Amino acid sequence: MKGQHTGPTNWEAVKIVKSRLNIPVFLNGGIETFEDVERCLAETGVDGVMSSEALLETPSLFSGRHVSQDQLTAEYLELAKIYDAPKSAVKAHVFRFLYAGLQTNIDLRAQLGAAKTLEEIGLAAAAVRERRSAERAARGGVEDPERPDAGWYRRYRNPLGDLAGTAVTRAARKAAATAAPVASEASAPAEGQAEAPSGDGGTDVGDA
Repeated sequence: MKGQHTGPTNWEAVKIVKSRLNIPVFLNGGIETFEDVERCLAETGVDGVMSSEALLETPSLFSGRHVSQDQLTAEYLELAKIYDAPKSAVKAHVFRFLYAGLQTNIDLRAQLGAAKTLEEIGLAAAAVRERRSAERAARGGVEDPERPDAGWYRRYRNPLGDLAGTAVTRAARKAAATAAPVASEASAPAEGQAEAPSGDGGTDVGDA
């Protein structure tokens, strides 16, 4: 299953398959943390596990060490500079690494989205790191459960951020886009009629 239809992996079914085969069996699904790796091996008896989306967000997954998303991002950007990685690919990876922080700091999400160079991407990432560090310091070093370090892997099951506000904003934009052509036609001057000069007092339709 993909996207919004994503659900838990049936490890019990994999365990049954493994018990009936005499060839190596590898499981791919439901691996989010290193603890999941250890639990999966113990519960299913498979010969190995794989991970795709979780690794895209947390490349250190199989190391067994906890590395903050901000540190992962900083190390990744250094490697991207050394090997001259394509900017589009770098930005896509950084959006995954910093998903959780960007969902609650939408101004920095916009800054990252507008970045056009590795330097600008790095500045946006550094801003996220500094802001989250300040937030943790204000809480005495304790992480806010409402603002986890990571979350892209669970973006469909446990989305972060102001979802209600996002839905309202999207609905408002859609309504404005639909009404715009009608309003333009209604306000168009009749044939032979001079068009009134426009002033600066118009109303812009922005995000809610």
